[in-house]
Amino acid sequence: MKRKVIVLIGVMLVAVIAITVFMKRVGGSSVGIDNNPESEIKGDSNVLVAYFSWSGNGQQMAKWISEETGGELFRIVPSEAYGEDFDSCADRAKNELDNGIRPELSEHIDAGIMAQYDVIYLGFPVWWYDLPMPVWTFLEEYDLSGKTVIPFFSHNGSSNGANSVNRVAELADGATVLTDNVLSLRGSNVADSEKEVKDWTKNLTNNGGNIMNNFIFENATKVFFGKGCVKEYLCCLTKGYGDTVMLAYGGGSIKRNGVYDEVTAILKAAGKNIVEFPGIMANPTYAKVLEGARLAKENNVGLILGVGGGSVMDCCKAVSIAARYQGDVWEDFWARPGIFDFEPLPFGVIVTVAGTGSECNGGAVITNDELKIKTGRDYPKCNPRFALLDPTYTYSVPKFQMVSGSFDILSHIMEIYFSEPDEDNVSDDIAEALMRNVIRNLRTAIKNPEDYTARSNLMWDATMAENRIIKLGKRTDFQCHQMEHQLGAYTDCNHGAGLAVLHPAYYRHIFKDGLAKFKRFAENVWGISVEGKTDEEVARAGINALEDFILEIGLPVNLRELGVDENTDLKAIADSCAIVPSSYKKLTHEEILGIFKECFN
Repeated sequence: MKRKVIVLIGVMLVAVIAITVFMKRVGGSSVGIDNNPESEIKGDSNVLVAYFSWSGNGQQMAKWISEETGGELFRIVPSEAYGEDFDSCADRAKNELDNGIRPELSEHIDAGIMAQYDVIYLGFPVWWYDLPMPVWTFLEEYDLSGKTVIPFFSHNGSSNGANSVNRVAELADGATVLTDNVLSLRGSNVADSEKEVKDWTKNLTNNGGNIMNNFIFENATKVFFGKGCVKEYLCCLTKGYGDTVMLAYGGGSIKRNGVYDEVTAILKAAGKNIVEFPGIMANPTYAKVLEGARLAKENNVGLILGVGGGSVMDCCKAVSIAARYQGDVWEDFWARPGIFDFEPLPFGVIVTVAGTGSECNGGAVITNDELKIKTGRDYPKCNPRFALLDPTYTYSVPKFQMVSGSFDILSHIMEIYFSEPDEDNVSDDIAEALMRNVIRNLRTAIKNPEDYTARSNLMWDATMAENRIIKLGKRTDFQCHQMEHQLGAYTDCNHGAGLAVLHPAYYRHIFKDGLAKFKRFAENVWGISVEGKTDEEVARAGINALEDFILEIGLPVNLRELGVDENTDLKAIADSCAIVPSSYKKLTHEEILGIFKECFN
């Protein structure tokens, strides 16, 4: 009997040791895992937080990192679950590692969406002193070239990650892998480590400027700028695109100011057949896009020529996709980022309204009337082949349109400027110069709409704001744009005017979370004196100066001036707004509703 007891105790000790060894190798004790899949990946952030978690430690760490960065969560899930039994899980993990078995995954990220991410936080437990094999599968599935990969892991003894971090560097081909200052937590400590995780993340995003701000620059648009550029260059620019040009324009102002006659005469002299696509509205709709695509297909159009402002240009970009794509353009390119396995229909632009900067990027904002959604995507493949910018073409633009378009320029710059990084960087310095230039030249253009210097500067300000130059290395905000987009989707209000109403109220909600930058804005853009003022007082003075400027140039300062009344469902509009994770303060839908209510009153 005594021998049986001793044998039983020995067996129990072996079991305990085995469990302890395995726990050491899988990353420590469990905090409990939520087996529900994460929310659908949409590519709305430039940060992805991907993780594999068996015990729940990695999942908890990932959620804290996501909260701090605004990154989208993605759980790496093997098709065949590991189960809860320690021994069988350990045996399987060892067998996979020893034999190089890559488990199939049940969840995948669309390649087009993966391309949107600049930074990937990658979480895992240390298994058998190495990387769990499902993470091998994940890393080998995607092209991570040019991205920054930041590992974090749980352990129960391998505090340096053993071979796991080096393995990530080996498998993430073409990526920059952060191998120093990685986040390493003992599994038993994870549950109480929220502050440590968030402090580590904050240190990377705020102080490690080079970590978050890698970039690749591309701009394929050739710009011809100056008086007479259309007469001089349009004819030769249309060569090589077939015999038929689709001439796209808006409500007919180009027929009244002579631009239409000039352009059509050049196209006819070049021997082109002209198919007209008129009537593009201020907030181009998906229905209008489909109309243009049908017209292009039916007439075998070789080149789209958009003549107008941002709405015309945005619509032409969407048409260039729809004319060459056989699927659902809205679902596959606007509801989520799309994948190009085809060439969009070529197009060029002649700019007649300065504002959106759409002439030098692939961005297009389209409204789906049925869904009440107004959203934009920026595809480098949709950059215009050429852009002709003659400042004299903007002379006939009505004053309100000129002013609202110019405020849109200022808004674009501010949405980029008020974002991390806040350390010394070229983009912020250029942004401040551009903002001062817009303010100065808009004042001049209001006094004399045909001041060539002022209109030239405003036209180039618009291009510089959105040709991707000042976005380089910046996270950007654009929460205010998201709010205005949905306001426009429900009310069809003027875009620049809507932004003018929202910006001061929005900035008063977030400025304390980006106090240093708002103080700098007040000093360097508006010339606010800091003498005798606290940082908060200086920042508030800068926002007040912005609001005073909006009044000075004659734009609306409340929603009622935009036609919003007591019957407008502000809550529905607020609830439909996308939340931007890269703002100084990540808003809730309730806070957005509060901003709308403030702007109404």
